[in-house]
Amino acid sequence: MHEFEWTPAEDWLDQRRLLWRRRRGILAWVVTMAGLLGLLAGVATSEAFRCHVIYLEGPRRDVLANVKTLLSDLGPVSTVCCPRGRLAARAKMCLAVDRVHIRAISRHELRVMVEPRWPAAALSAPGHPNAWMLADHVGMVYEAVSQCPEGIVRLRAFPTPALGVGSTLPAEANALFADVIGGMREGGAPFVVIDFSQPANVVGFLQDGTKIKIGGLDNLRRKLALAGWVWTAARNKELPAAYIDVRIPSRPTFLPRQSDQSPSAAREATAQRPGT
Repeated sequence: MHEFEWTPAEDWLDQRRLLWRRRRGILAWVVTMAGLLGLLAGVATSEAFRCHVIYLEGPRRDVLANVKTLLSDLGPVSTVCCPRGRLAARAKMCLAVDRVHIRAISRHELRVMVEPRWPAAALSAPGHPNAWMLADHVGMVYEAVSQCPEGIVRLRAFPTPALGVGSTLPAEANALFADVIGGMREGGAPFVVIDFSQPANVVGFLQDGTKIKIGGLDNLRRKLALAGWVWTAARNKELPAAYIDVRIPSRPTFLPRQSDQSPSAAREATAQRPGT
């Protein structure tokens, strides 16, 4: 037969009173915190902490002008409860923006630091060899340009199934792009253009008119780095090259430039034959 545990009535009442006191304490704490949060929110969003001035800082004035336009219709913004995520997201609607840093410098002022994307190369699609788009070091295509910036290599007819502003290169094309950028960085040669119009016969040209015979897309990073090393060695020996052939990486060759051929003449001669 089941035995019941009997509790004195006084002990049961004491336990119930203790439980109710705990519940009332928790409820009072919740109400107090809600009131404090509401008070703080009211103060933070009041005119006393409303942003009146936003200072935009960054190295590119054109990018700052675009960001200014995007932030101009945000409405009231508090410097205490600053919606940094919303501000940064709005600023990054300008595709040329890479990172945004926001800091309150007073009750009515915000400083917005805008880090722009920097072009690693200018690319054109196979069907549009003269329509250039800028891509950063991770393969993000962020701007279409009519004229390529100085000092930026042009990758003509770059082999990619899709090339559009606002998107990253597809995986296979991005890997090829990384090989190109990495090979040029390792070799140190000042490439002006690399022509992919004939994928089995890729050629490049340097600032001094030197032609680089690259061949196919295999071992592309090694070929570009090797071309830079050969070019540097020839220049150090005062033997400017007419062309450097790295189609077979294990047997690179170069042809010294004729003594009566100036660098400008070499550039003109090679520019007339971009696919040879």
